[in-house]
Amino acid sequence: MDSLRLWFRAQIANAVAMYYFAAGLVEHPIPIVSSQASYRCPTLRRRTQKGDQMFTTTILVSLLVASVVLIHYEALYRLSLLMPIEARMHRYKILAGVLGALCAHVIEIWLFALGYYFMVNAEAFGTLTGNFNYALLDCVYFSFTVYSTLGLGDIEPAGPIRFLVALEGLTGIMLITWTASFMFVEIQNVWTSK
Repeated sequence: MDSLRLWFRAQIANAVAMYYFAAGLVEHPIPIVSSQASYRCPTLRRRTQKGDQMFTTTILVSLLVASVVLIHYEALYRLSLLMPIEARMHRYKILAGVLGALCAHVIEIWLFALGYYFMVNAEAFGTLTGNFNYALLDCVYFSFTVYSTLGLGDIEPAGPIRFLVALEGLTGIMLITWTASFMFVEIQNVWTSK
């Protein structure tokens, strides 16, 4: 019973030491003396490293998603300027709009693929497992499947890179529906102007 009481007191003291460290009141965790020996909390070091890793992942993914959304906005804005309402050659304008939107999506998918390539080769952000050999084209293939919300198949994410995978799927479906809405409005403008 006394050993259990000593262990419990050491755990409480360890929790208080971790709180002081997390709050910035001490520079490193205070060693706690238990009935066995003096030790430091190794889980605190692992949590701090994972916290830094997740913070870096969040910043990288946020910048990537913001840049992709900005590229998509600019592409649709430029396409809307190229597609004024005019009765002549409306088929070619719609075709140019569809091809321009597809090019924008391919550029965005390649940006996500470059993000995967960087994160996988940095080895601090997790990995992609399965039918994957760390090549850029494997990252592009994976990015196409995630962006189009086709689903995970022969390549699966492991580690913090899953955050990018989830946000790419969400971003992809949002941008695809944005393009569909844009094309619907442009086609409707052409048809009603006839």
